[in-house]
Amino acid sequence: MNARSASNKAAILCRTIVDECPYVLIITETWHEQSNSTLLKCVTQQGYQCINAARPIHPDTDVHSVDFQSHGGLAVVYCRTIACQKKTLDVDVATFEYLFCHATTANHHFVLLGVYRPGSQVMTLAFFDELSAVFECIATYRCPVVVCGDFNVHIDRNDDPHAVRLVQLLQSFDCVQHVAEPTHVAGHMLDLVITTMDTVIADLCVGGIISDHALINFKLCMEKKIKTVRKVSSRTWQRLDHEAFAADLAASTLCCNLSTLSCISADDLVDMYNRVMTELLDSHCPSVTV
Repeated sequence: MNARSASNKAAILCRTIVDECPYVLIITETWHEQSNSTLLKCVTQQGYQCINAARPIHPDTDVHSVDFQSHGGLAVVYCRTIACQKKTLDVDVATFEYLFCHATTANHHFVLLGVYRPGSQVMTLAFFDELSAVFECIATYRCPVVVCGDFNVHIDRNDDPHAVRLVQLLQSFDCVQHVAEPTHVAGHMLDLVITTMDTVIADLCVGGIISDHALINFKLCMEKKIKTVRKVSSRTWQRLDHEAFAADLAASTLCCNLSTLSCISADDLVDMYNRVMTELLDSHCPSVTV
């Protein structure tokens, strides 16, 4: 969801967490200034934790001015039953902000990418180049991948060249966008939920307006992995008594009377060899299944 200032929406965000009980809540446009922000601590309810990415502040900015206000910023508020680690991607990004994390539950692992592209910035080809570079990084993961955020692209307009280009980019990475109704008060789909083709989500619902954006709920479906037991049979060759084995082999039908073998066909000889050798090995070096 886009909060458009977590400070101004702190009460609403807290109520949303209490009412919806989400396992994970991705917030864009938090407008917080530092990772230890007090406003994020207020939003993080009991039983939850928070990781965040504040918008970098230019060194020349007068942060003590009464007019100063940091915009942008992302946060992921998550239930303590989930282990979440903030990660960085080896990509230089200037046209949008992101927050990337690894999430682990008792039985599953997935990666989460929060995205915020400021609507005040003019859309350029650099945005698509940088977004493509980010998707190249996350495409290497072999677990469910979920991308959420405010892209500020009118994805609902088929005649919008930026929307068309974004859809083509997602298709090139075998990704699908799931939101199908407006998420903004102006009637456009700006907030998106994107997954890889093999990642399944269910019960996606565009809820009430929180700021000028709506809250989007959905469930990430992950099948519990069933551990498969593989049985392997092998012989303990180090226990083989070579002299005893050689003696029994010499006394077997394979060696005791070679003249009787001349009238036996090649196929029968192969069958005899396999049978006799198996019997001898089972006697001297039994197969063990583990």
